[in-house]
Amino acid sequence: APVAPGTFGTLGGVALAWGLSRTDHYLALVGAASVALYLVGRPLGDWAEVRAGGKDPGFFVLDEVIGYLVTVAWVGRPTPLTLVVGFFVFRLFDILKPWPVRAVENIGGGDGILLDDVVASGHCVSAAPSSITLPRTGCHAPTIMRTSDDLPDPLGPTRPRPCPAATEN
Repeated sequence: APVAPGTFGTLGGVALAWGLSRTDHYLALVGAASVALYLVGRPLGDWAEVRAGGKDPGFFVLDEVIGYLVTVAWVGRPTPLTLVVGFFVFRLFDILKPWPVRAVENIGGGDGILLDDVVASGHCVSAAPSSITLPRTGCHAPTIMRTSDDLPDPLGPTRPRPCPAATEN
């Protein structure tokens, strides 16, 4: 795309992630696709820089696809909302290039082109909690259910009371 090629390239990642989200082995397939694209993209990145005569040419967008896939891999099977939010968060970090993204971009050749987007996706992953690694909440009833709290009157005297468990045998 002549305008915003990184944004349009990321849409390719959105389409791929959406297609893979309907499979039983989403995380494994996203990982395999990311590795395969990296292995293909590394020598192509070298070629693209020579052909364009400059660093990270706009017509080369495999880096955006890989970066986006890494971003949405950590949310488990993504929903349409997750795909959209992941798109905007990834584009934000890819455009701003916070440290160390810009430093990684200075690596030469295909590795520099591809790895800066992988590192940018690391910022995205750290910015959002993962449904894979976080424990689920609300799935279990508490072991002991309290029905009321014995709290002292805010202005009244407080007297210590013995713990009921300490008096039982």
